[in-house]
Formats: sequence, C-alpha cells, structure tokens
Amino acid sequence: MRLILSMVDLMSHLHLFGSWSDAKHSLIRFSIAVETAGYLCYALARSGGQFTTAGVLTALGGIGSPTLQSSLTKHIPTDKTGKLLGATALLHSLARVVAPAAFNLIYASTVATYPQTVFVCLASTFGIAAVCSLFLTPGVFWNDGSEGGGEGTQEEQAPLSSSE
Repeated sequence: MRLILSMVDLMSHLHLFGSWSDAKHSLIRFSIAVETAGYLCYALARSGGQFTTAGVLTALGGIGSPTLQSSLTKHIPTDKTGKLLGATALLHSLARVVAPAAFNLIYASTVATYPQTVFVCLASTFGIAAVCSLFLTPGVFWNDGSEGGGEGTQEEQAPLSSSE
C-alpha cells in the first residue's frame, strides 16, 4: 500500500497528474479497472495459476475504496464528515448483505449452463463503475450557502453565553 502511494506521489511530483487530487482520481479509476480485469480473468481462468492471478488483480483493486472515501471527505465541510462516513458505512453494510445473496442466486441459476456467469456479472458491475468514474470532477466542493457551513437555525448556532 505504501509502495503504491509512494509511486503515485512520485508521479504527482513528475507532473504526470495535474495535482494530488487528479492522482487520487486516477488511482480510483485504476483500481476499478484492475478489479474489472480481475473478475474477467476469473471468468476466463482455466487453471489454478490463472485463478490465482485473477485474485491478485482483484486484490489490487482494494485500494479504491479507501481512496474514494478519502477523496469524498475532502469535498465536504468538516461538520458533515460524520454523516458522510455513516452513510458510506450503511451502504457497505447493505452491500455485504445484499450482494452475496444476489450473486449466490445468480450462481445457483447458472451453474448448470455457465458457472462463470457470476464473474461476468461482477466484471460488468465494475465495468459500469469504471465508466461512471470517468465523470468524476476534481475541484467540486459542497457549499451549502451558509456562513458557518453547519446545520440548524441561527438560534441553534448562536453562542451559549449570549446576553438577551
């Protein structure tokens, strides 16, 4: 992990990316692409070595989730970070419940005809994510229009020691 981040940092200094933000976006895109390739390799694997190589590729894609989470927290006000992290944790938890059930159903339905269908479906899902990642726009920040950037009415944001 440190090696990959060091390489990206080096590339940033060599101006291969416009900025560290661009490097993060490229790293997110790279991880999604590698994970897509890994699932395609799973579908096409005919030997144990090929299957292991596919596993290595999908493992390399694991760097995308923390990088995405880091990028997201940089683009929102600090007082909304907890909400964002809570929402992503909720989505991850739902995915851990729904995805295995869905993909086990796909596998059970197609094991007799084409057992690798589940990997093709996973590769397709990550392929769609790769296309969606092309629409990431660096430099976009959440601006809710208020001075404090927080929630609540002006009364709720007033200091506790106000003299009335």
